[in-house]
Amino acid sequence: MTDTPISFDDAHAPGATVACSRCQRTLTEYWTLDGAVLCERCANELKAERTSSEGAGARVGKALVFGVGGMLAGAAVWYAVARITNLEIGLIAILLGWLVGKGVYLGSGKRGGLGYQVMAIALTYLGIGVAGVPFALEGWNEVQQQMVDSLAVVDSAAPSTPPIDSMSDAQLDAEIARLDSALAAGKELESDAAPGLLGVVIGVGALVVLALMVPVLSIIGGGSIIGVLIYGFALWEAWKFAAATPPMVSGPHPVVGAPS
Repeated sequence: MTDTPISFDDAHAPGATVACSRCQRTLTEYWTLDGAVLCERCANELKAERTSSEGAGARVGKALVFGVGGMLAGAAVWYAVARITNLEIGLIAILLGWLVGKGVYLGSGKRGGLGYQVMAIALTYLGIGVAGVPFALEGWNEVQQQMVDSLAVVDSAAPSTPPIDSMSDAQLDAEIARLDSALAAGKELESDAAPGLLGVVIGVGALVVLALMVPVLSIIGGGSIIGVLIYGFALWEAWKFAAATPPMVSGPHPVVGAPS
């Protein structure tokens, strides 16, 4: 059905005609639900559909898809703003929570409810972590680079390996054994690497775990009260917009000027 709101000025103008937005029947009086103009029968049918338990599984799946879409969009905006301004802005947190909450609410068929609110909270929390994953990976790469640089300094200070032609038989055997051990370790690591689809699944799973850890680690690692409040804003917005809203039918309203 097409949600076509009625213009009340036009509805009360002399000679005005109004049609049900669902069955297209011309009305002498109308009802409204979610801003749509309906006849009494269609209004009652839509209200019954909104309160029916049929199709619950499909609604949950659709709410999850819409919520994930809102989460990814909000996380992308959060990351972009944080990257450009080097700040976590509360309005972006509100946007993330709003996108997730609205996505879950629309996907649920505009039903909402406690279960959908929990879904929205979880997706919003994950979205906060997803926005922070690139920064966490950059920080870890910097730490690893520092470790590599430190090892390079230690290695440069160590005595260099003497030329092969100047080694004794014992030194040569020891060097060959060391190289064989290094090659064996490299082959073992290569054989342990997960190939193909399994490797992708493991990689995605690791990123999800990291995203779940990022908000907590950012708070434990010296996060400010402002940061905690920003996270709270995002979660509250998701909770609020995924709340249940019982369908409210309004009517009958007369169409002034229409034939009786």
